[in-house]
Amino acid sequence: MAIKQIDILQKISSGNKNFEIKGDIIVPDIKPDIVSITTSNANTYIYKEEISNGKIRIDGNIDAYIIYLSNNGETRSIQTTLDFMETIIDEKAVEGKGLLTKIRIDLLEAKILNERKISLEARLCVEYQLTEKVNLEINTDFEEFAKLQKLTEKVKLPVLIGEGKVKASVKEDIKIDPEEDAGEILKVDLKVVNSETKISYNKVLAKAEAKIEILYSTENGKIRKAEANLPIMSFIDIEKVEETNECRVNYSTRNMLVKINSGEMHSINFQTDFEVYCVAMQKEEILLVKDVYSLEKELEVEKRCIEIALEEASNESIKIEEQISIENIENLYSLRARPTIINNSLTGEIQSYEGELEIEIYFSEHNNSNISVKQIKLPFMKKSINNITTENLKIENCKYSLKGEEVSLEIEIGIDNSNLINKEISYISKLQEKEENCKSDYNMFLYFVKSGDTIWNIAKKFKVSMQDVIDMNNLENPDKINVGDKLYIMK
Repeated sequence: MAIKQIDILQKISSGNKNFEIKGDIIVPDIKPDIVSITTSNANTYIYKEEISNGKIRIDGNIDAYIIYLSNNGETRSIQTTLDFMETIIDEKAVEGKGLLTKIRIDLLEAKILNERKISLEARLCVEYQLTEKVNLEINTDFEEFAKLQKLTEKVKLPVLIGEGKVKASVKEDIKIDPEEDAGEILKVDLKVVNSETKISYNKVLAKAEAKIEILYSTENGKIRKAEANLPIMSFIDIEKVEETNECRVNYSTRNMLVKINSGEMHSINFQTDFEVYCVAMQKEEILLVKDVYSLEKELEVEKRCIEIALEEASNESIKIEEQISIENIENLYSLRARPTIINNSLTGEIQSYEGELEIEIYFSEHNNSNISVKQIKLPFMKKSINNITTENLKIENCKYSLKGEEVSLEIEIGIDNSNLINKEISYISKLQEKEENCKSDYNMFLYFVKSGDTIWNIAKKFKVSMQDVIDMNNLENPDKINVGDKLYIMK
């Protein structure tokens, strides 16, 4: 008897919740009145998660920047933070289970109530997955049973080595032009790039970069941009992890602080904390017994079905190149892009997806230092055998340049299928012989193949070996039998 014991990571539940948060913002006394809103942008994050019986509670913030035109003709901004607390009902949520969350902003809308008051509304979507470690005891041969017929399959399973979470902090003063003083923050973009891992001595070294782009105005009303790639480094303890193991790392923003330092420092202080989650796995080829029967005994069979969380990697991407004309444009400052899947259809095994790339271009015009924003939507199509949702789409590369009045865009949308995807695995977990023996009468049968038949299930039906059926009927390819074929069965 060969028993294989392994640990696997099982996804026990997943889902998402859409919700809205609203708030009114009073213009500070030190800022001028609002004439019109140019645009608004925001970053959101979850700073606290709790699992209790049947519930998942998330607490988070949305940091919003509202860019407006003031009554004195200047581009100004207001920064505000809205708190939220949401509860997700899931009967499989139990304390001690693993939890992964992602959150995104689907809509951000600012409206003027009066010259000193703004209404802000945000629609958010939080996506979650619940996981647990499960131990499997697999009998790969059942050799203790005589004259056993087995249907087996070699399956590559992601054996769990271990997992862990740590906190990683990034703090840096990002330098700006020493000849100018920063006035107000207009926009902050944060993206984690260049993620990699190294393994040694029961530790995983997770390295990445926080790519930061900050759009700000100076004290004399000019628009400027500060950029930096800041290192993120963390060590995650995982016992028995080896260099041959596969490590999947997820970075979740837990807070963010961006503020302008005093004038003489000529810098912007950026601070953020990440929760770094790492799971280490090793793919092993394991022989599973899928079905059995005995030529001599009646058997009591127990079958186990389990859904295993697999990481389905994909190198798919969507590339968009476009020329956009903007009349009277002088300076191109920044660009924000967000892809969305809006429709899909199935033809055979191929899914056809229709999507939109929503783009905001931040620029200024000739003889006008105020910032303007152009919003456009670019359609895209994608065919794939994989399931693609908006949550799977991620801007990998975004290049933009200005020549004359033409903005050239080169955008690559990565299709991130690294989420945990459930795959159902079934195998025979336990066998027990019954007391009564199978009848041993010898007979010849003529059997006509029916729809759905295989040599295996025909042999099992008559309790003879597959090889006997193959030899008796001189089958060159036992995987190819047709409805109506005649098979002779000797028992």
